Amino acid sequence: MRHLPPALHAPRIAPRIALAVLALGACATSRAGTVHGEWGAPGARLEARESGGILAYGCRIVELEAPLVADARGDVRVRGTARASGGAPPPPGGPPTWPVEIRGRRLRDERLRLVVATPGTTSGDTLVLRPGVMGTVVPCP
Repeated sequence: MRHLPPALHAPRIAPRIALAVLALGACATSRAGTVHGEWGAPGARLEARESGGILAYGCRIVELEAPLVADARGDVRVRGTARASGGAPPPPGGPPTWPVEIRGRRLRDERLRLVVATPGTTSGDTLVLRPGVMGTVVPCP
């Protein structure tokens, strides 16, 4: 009968395996939770706060009605009010402010992909933002 080397005896290896599994679980990052802080990309900036936030992009400013909260999958959804900034006109025939819905996902690499759309529509403006980046928003004419 063959004997296992001392390093592979069950009483010694089981705790090591359990410790490795716990360490891997601790390294996994959850995408759930409140999105906060400064996020940006060329031409876009998000200042996310506990009470809502401001999203500025493409001659538009959107005030978020609530904080961006990601579920376990990283999905976010919040309503807001958009207005034209600078010299940009409001949408044709529309009021100076209009409702928008912001939906998106917190990606595995920590970026945030948002779609800003009119409620009830499936498409809109897509933004991909990075945390800690203060995006540069070009002043509108």
